[in-house]
Amino acid sequence: RLVNPRPDRSGILNASVFLITRLLEWIDLLKAIGWDAENTQSFETLLTEFQMESSQFVVTMMRDEMAANALSATRNPIILQFQETMDLNQSLLELAAFAVQFAKQKDLDEEMIQNATKLIASFGARITILFEELDIVLENPRREQLDGLLNKARIIQNDLELAVDDLESHFDPGKGELSEKDASVLTVSKTKKLIEDVKELLQSTRTGLLPININMDDAMATALVQRLDLMNQRGELADDWRLIKLATDDLKSVLNLNLTQTLNSRDNQPFAFSGEDSQTRLGLGFDLPVNRLQQRNQFRNALIQYQQGRRQLMEFEDNIKLDVRNRMRNMAETRLQYPISVTRAALAAEQVTSIRLQLALGIQGVRATDLLDALQDSRQALIDVANFRIGYIVTDASFAVDLESMEFNALGFWDHINDPEFQHAKNLIYPESAGPVYGDIPPYLKVSKKIRRMTSSGKSDDSK
Repeated sequence: RLVNPRPDRSGILNASVFLITRLLEWIDLLKAIGWDAENTQSFETLLTEFQMESSQFVVTMMRDEMAANALSATRNPIILQFQETMDLNQSLLELAAFAVQFAKQKDLDEEMIQNATKLIASFGARITILFEELDIVLENPRREQLDGLLNKARIIQNDLELAVDDLESHFDPGKGELSEKDASVLTVSKTKKLIEDVKELLQSTRTGLLPININMDDAMATALVQRLDLMNQRGELADDWRLIKLATDDLKSVLNLNLTQTLNSRDNQPFAFSGEDSQTRLGLGFDLPVNRLQQRNQFRNALIQYQQGRRQLMEFEDNIKLDVRNRMRNMAETRLQYPISVTRAALAAEQVTSIRLQLALGIQGVRATDLLDALQDSRQALIDVANFRIGYIVTDASFAVDLESMEFNALGFWDHINDPEFQHAKNLIYPESAGPVYGDIPPYLKVSKKIRRMTSSGKSDDSK
């Protein structure tokens, strides 16, 4: 409505009143379930302002219509003139009530508000009495009686108009000085500010499903650092790399130096050793790498096994990143679909109420099966809402598993499953309790410096 070059002020006022009314209902629902809702005083005051403007617009339109009918060559019958006058009186009474309500919200003169409240009550009583007189007259309608009712209605109209002008001058001064164009510009300006305030309120209030604040790159990096199964895969790859070193050693030449010393005793005496009876043997064995077919095959198998493990590790890392990406996309999609499902459920509930009213009023074309269909649609819509919410919680738990951030308590439960404020955090610090990145080597083993560097530095062999 606002983007229209010539916006309809009446339509904008009605839409603004509807928006604020629904907003206040929504805030009341938040308060009912224990949420800390914003102060609604400013919205309530603005609602009353829009209601006053809408009532003023209606009163002006009704006055113009009555003036046009009075100038018409064929005037309406007296009963219709009476009905028009009474409709105007009720609109004026409603406008006066809004003016008093606006004064209360602005904390204006309390004594004046009380007097205005009593005045409105007296006008309401006069209108009620006049309608009761109408019921009596309609039993035996005569022109002079209808004329008398019309005169009384016009007297009430004049008194109400004076009272409303007086109320507006005290409670809302300067309102009558605006032209229709200026009033329309002011309405558009207040409506635009209302839309911005509503957007800000919706963004600051926790609604729908809790968003995931961690970005995709940080989530992938966290998973690659923290995943224990990925650490095991890296350790297996390190074992394959060490097997290459062992297979390489088998391909080298072997030089063995053998030294044997034998001491004999005389006359079978256990301690009668003599150097004359001892023997010393020195042997040297040298194995040239001439025939290393079996060792060569083992070396090639170690190379192939390492490359297979390396590609499996790369595939595993890619699958982890893909899982993280898919989880985050699914959760983002669910967050978009969830409010739509809630709106669909609300509309389905309103449809059930509407059909029930139509059946109660006996409107043609409405059948009992329509109510059954509406109830079925409403039930399915509520099921969809529950499925989206439960699915989001399950996906969030799976996301915690992907990031290796799900820690169980002593009872075997994840504490954050019931924490509505929990957020997944970036964690690129390798856990100390997990041990070295590529496994550990017992301290009593003597290994090459290259293997020792690999296990101590935590760097991949490709960086070497």
